[in-house]
This record gives sequence, structure tokens and C-alpha cells, in this order.
Amino acid sequence: TDGKDEILLPTLSTRRSRLFSQLESLDNYYSVDYRPICSTFAAQALIEPLLRQLLEYKNPDLVWLRALDPLATETCNIIHALKSLRWHPYISAQQINWTHDLKGNFENYIASRSGRLRNTLRRKTAKLMAISGMRLTVHHGAEDLEEAVNAYNQVYAMSWKMPEPYPEFVPELIRAVAGRGQLRLGILRLNAVPVAAHFWIVKRKTAFIYKLAHDKAFDSYSPGTVLMGQMIRYTMHNDNVNRLDFLSGDDRYKQDWMSERREKVQIHAYNPHRPFAQWVRYRNEHIKPFVKKLSIQRPLTGAKLDNS
Repeated sequence: TDGKDEILLPTLSTRRSRLFSQLESLDNYYSVDYRPICSTFAAQALIEPLLRQLLEYKNPDLVWLRALDPLATETCNIIHALKSLRWHPYISAQQINWTHDLKGNFENYIASRSGRLRNTLRRKTAKLMAISGMRLTVHHGAEDLEEAVNAYNQVYAMSWKMPEPYPEFVPELIRAVAGRGQLRLGILRLNAVPVAAHFWIVKRKTAFIYKLAHDKAFDSYSPGTVLMGQMIRYTMHNDNVNRLDFLSGDDRYKQDWMSERREKVQIHAYNPHRPFAQWVRYRNEHIKPFVKKLSIQRPLTGAKLDNS
């Protein structure tokens, strides 16, 4: 960009019905962080005029932006811009993001975790790695990449997880980040048969933990826990990462490894110049929450209890 202040806000214009249109964030099932792409810090000042142009050109009934970091400057600027344009933003939680800032070495990190996790990690690592033929490899780039992708797919198919809605997305993402040197694909193999896989992306001293899975036949060995510990040790030692990011999800096990929990939010803003959009706003943001709250608080009456 040659130092120029430039900004890109990827959006998609859609119609819910003949009477209702919306401008939404251009994201997908796997998106975990959405924000304007700014060429320089000063380019963030362009968020308001860009939104004004978009709203005038598209004239939607609803603006719906998802996967926003409420602490990010870009998000604050979006909220301020919408208010300045009299599009009142409604902000609600959408995702949970667990992170941890690393200090010192791997031993310092493990010492900061719970005694339960430390004991489990020590016992299960010794048990699993003592098996003859068990081997850990971490793939970075093009070398043996397709074999590594096949190993990941094989583990995922044998895991407890539901099939991916877009099965080609993760393999293609693995290939893409491998080409940039950002791939860290850890695979535990027993006699060349993959039993656990972790797909991480390392960028700007942060390890993003993107996908993980293990063969459920090895549950008693806790291969996911063992591989997590090995991957953290590996990226701290080889990549000097100072932050772990579990991206989206509030799974219980993530609390064992991370220390900071925060919400990613979504924004709904309705066209202040369209009566129908304002009716939808009042219905969605006021009537529906009130009815839901009322139904939760209202005690059951006339019900008979069978204590037999």
C-alpha cells in the first residue's frame, strides 16, 4: 500500500424477504475474528466514512456483524460510527475465546496449571510415550504435506467429532498456511498409524489452536492431553510464542490450559429511516427477550406431581 491509508471491510448484501435486506459480515462457519482490514493505524479513521458510503449505497434494513473482539479498536470505531450515523447498535455475546499469555519457559507455564492437569499430563505422557513405536512429528511446510493432511483426516474420521460441514476447508487451510511457514501440524503416530492430530497456526508470536482430534480407541491414554502439552512445549521452544489462543468455544478442558476468558460479540443495527426495520428491531431486541424472560420466570401452575 506504500504507506497509504486504505481500508477494506468485507461484507455481503443479502435479502431475508422481499421487504427486508441486510448487510452482514463476509464470514463463514470457521470465522473467529472479524474486523476492518486497515493498511495503517491511521486508516481506522476511515471506518465511519466507509460505513456511511456502504449504508447509503446498499440502504439495508439491518447491519449484522459477527465475531468481533469487543476490546479491539476497530470494533470500538465501528460502534462509534454506527451511533454517529444514528444506527443504534445492539451488542450481544456470540462466541467465547480462551487465551493465555506465556511467561518464562515451559516449566514455568506448567507450574501455573492446576495440580490435576500436571499430574494427568505427567502420568499419561509417560504411559503413552512408553509404547513401542509411538512417535511425534510436527509438520511445518511442503515436505510430506499431503501425507500429513491425510493423517489429519484419518484421525478426525476416527475421533468423537461430527463430520465437518465443509470437509475441504481445513485441508485447504492447512496447505495455505504451510505455504506461508505458519503451519504447526502435530501428529502422534503408532507404527506409522496416526492416533492424534493438532492443527495450529503460529503467527506474530501467537499459537492459534485451530483444530484437534484423536482416535477414540486411545481414550484411556489421553492422547489429546499429551499432544497438547507437547505442542505447547514445541512452539515455546522453537517459535518463541508468548501467547496461546484457543479461538472459539467454551469447552471445559480449555480452562485447564488457558487463564483468560472473554466474549466475542455480534452487532445488530437497524435502519432508523425505515418503519418496517424499526418494527423488526423492536420485535427482536425488546419483545422477544421480554417474552423469553417472562416464560423462564413464570412458575408452573396447575401441574400435578407424581411422587410414586
